[in-house]
Amino acid sequence: MILFLKPHQAGFQITLDGGRENHNKTRFGKGGTPSFDDILTNVRKLAEAELPIGLRINYTAENIESTNEIIEIISAWPDEVKKFVSVDYQRVWQDGDNKNNDPTYAKTRQFRKRLNEAGFRTGNNRILNGVCDSCYGDKRNQLLVNYNGDVFCCTARDFKPEHRMGRLADDGNVVWEGDRFEKRMASKFSKPVCHECRIAPLCGGGCRTQATEHPEPYKCIYGYTADEMDEFIIERFEELHMHQ
Repeated sequence: MILFLKPHQAGFQITLDGGRENHNKTRFGKGGTPSFDDILTNVRKLAEAELPIGLRINYTAENIESTNEIIEIISAWPDEVKKFVSVDYQRVWQDGDNKNNDPTYAKTRQFRKRLNEAGFRTGNNRILNGVCDSCYGDKRNQLLVNYNGDVFCCTARDFKPEHRMGRLADDGNVVWEGDRFEKRMASKFSKPVCHECRIAPLCGGGCRTQATEHPEPYKCIYGYTADEMDEFIIERFEELHMHQ
């Protein structure tokens, strides 16, 4: 499969749900076979073939310490492999708010520093870049088709009928749920509070899902305070111009 994919310049996002023990509790094959080691083996094989990998570490307040194990394993990889792997810590959306008042954030910052020192590129979801590099779920030509044909725009939600944008018809076209999709597309950066916000060029009004579900025109969907805005700006400057 790797030999087939290489000429097509394929790229991947591959996830681990915590360290080996935590991951294998939720991510297992038929019959309960563990997947942690197989996934890391395949990530390395893809990187050895010079295919770019985004290794996403999904963490919770409960399993974050276990991700030390991942860092220890991949830090031993050769430098020529590491340059094709970027590592991104993302808090599981059901576990808590990953933008405001996140008590695990300091820990992920320590882990990212260790990964940088080991030779990996890392992502940081506090470095806002919602205009130039918006979420995949904010893009018009991005869809998620569930197993039953329900169509959604965002993966970070419950796949309930009331949240779907439409359904996949037998002919392969999407039958939209009224004007729900267009309302979603019009929601981003539509609030007056966003037009007056000093971090609007970084935030871009936040995510369309949140903007659609929190339409109050004069209320920030994230509830950012002035101090938090200062932190975002300073941290962006430090990571982009001092730490790289």
